[in-house]
Amino acid sequence: PVAYQQDSGMVANDPVIKRFDLRLETRTSRTTRRDYDFEKPRLTLESENRGDALPDLEDYDYPGRFIDRERGKHLAKRALERHRSDFQLAEGKSDQPLLVSGHFLALTQHPKAKWNDLWLLTEILHEGKQPQVLEESVTSSTTNLKDDFHQGYRNRFQATPWDVPNRPPLTQKKPRILGSQSAVVTGPKGEEIHCDQYGRVKVQFHWDREGQADDKTSCWLRVSSAWAGAHYGGIAIPRIGMEVLVSFLEGDPDQPLISGCLYHKENVVPYDLPANKTRSTFKTLSSKGGGGYNELRIEDKKGQEQIFLHAQRDWDENVEHDQKIRVGNERHDTVEQNSYSEFKAEEHHTVYADRKVETRANDHLTVGVNQHIKVGTGQFIEAGQEIHLSSGMKVVLEAGSELTLIGGGSFIKIDGSGVTLSGPVINMNSGGSPGNGTGAAPLMPGVLKQADADKAGQVVAPSLASYKAQAKTGVLLPTPSCHLDASGHCPIHQPGKTA
Repeated sequence: PVAYQQDSGMVANDPVIKRFDLRLETRTSRTTRRDYDFEKPRLTLESENRGDALPDLEDYDYPGRFIDRERGKHLAKRALERHRSDFQLAEGKSDQPLLVSGHFLALTQHPKAKWNDLWLLTEILHEGKQPQVLEESVTSSTTNLKDDFHQGYRNRFQATPWDVPNRPPLTQKKPRILGSQSAVVTGPKGEEIHCDQYGRVKVQFHWDREGQADDKTSCWLRVSSAWAGAHYGGIAIPRIGMEVLVSFLEGDPDQPLISGCLYHKENVVPYDLPANKTRSTFKTLSSKGGGGYNELRIEDKKGQEQIFLHAQRDWDENVEHDQKIRVGNERHDTVEQNSYSEFKAEEHHTVYADRKVETRANDHLTVGVNQHIKVGTGQFIEAGQEIHLSSGMKVVLEAGSELTLIGGGSFIKIDGSGVTLSGPVINMNSGGSPGNGTGAAPLMPGVLKQADADKAGQVVAPSLASYKAQAKTGVLLPTPSCHLDASGHCPIHQPGKTA
């Protein structure tokens, strides 16, 4: 213990505290920290620490540099302790040489009894003079001093109450990276595409001298997309060897993300520039090994406008309602193998000019009920060997003026003048038998393959009420650490209980 004795100019028998004053300052009374975790996007990561002092003065900061609620509470508490570590600051003078910064001072005999307590020494300035020993090196007269301290030892100190945590200010903040950097996508040997379930990739920066261009060069980096929803949006995974542009969230070196890809001397553009400057394209490369591609290309050159589609293998379309196609000039379809069409209702075709169809093998037609053919002028059918008409009930051939059957040098003609039969011999009820036809045997069409399909994405409801409803039905399963408000409590879930 060190006794307090007010400085009277007299020399005390023992070292004492000669001056001791307490200064109070208004400081922050509440700290709040907030952050965001993309793996828990619905969770509001906000933590606060509040003291008892008034008025309520808040220090709010984002990002809080945490993804765990307990870590956030810890950081908020430490921040408040830094703000309030010296809101009560004692300043004093003494001639006690045993005072050491970082140690406690046990003050006694002060007129204010509550000050007779332990105080944490945070700063001590020592001063000593011994002119009789150093008089040869003294360059100024002691009479020029502003006080009466001519020789001996004294100090000035600062201290805080022992029960107030001492937290020095953060003079060295976490480094920040401003702007963007270029890097190359990396991955394990033998792979062309390397990503995780979020589409994140790994990179190696050009300044990295230790990296081996493998899957250990960096943390996972999120990849920016033009559109990102719940099971819908657009995605294109940067492939190993691509040069990418890396930026940093809030300038944090530990939160890099890829904002785009860059062409260079080796990874050149799909079409020569500036010769094809009017051409926009999205062109892929078959993986692994290359050798093929899929492409959507748009040409905007005046007079040569074009939309080009190329599928390296399959092209599946699904239209849930109508499809309307208008071709202003000609249409050309080439199918290298079989073509299958299925109409589950009616099919309508209208041709305003000639229709020309050539079947270089067999033509099979099966009609389930009736077939109606109406020809405006004439119908001409020619078969190289045989025409066979067969009906289960009856066959009626009707002509307005003349009906003629010709075969083997004989004929039957029916017209307005009567029935004419002509042949070398005409046999009536004299035996013989009718000729036989081949008979119809049409083949059925092949089985139609269905187009590939996917399911629709979903709308994520942002409201608290919707979140509660989903949680109560078990769609969402809150963990014991979940929370949605700033009070530190989840309004729909408590550990060990159900909503």
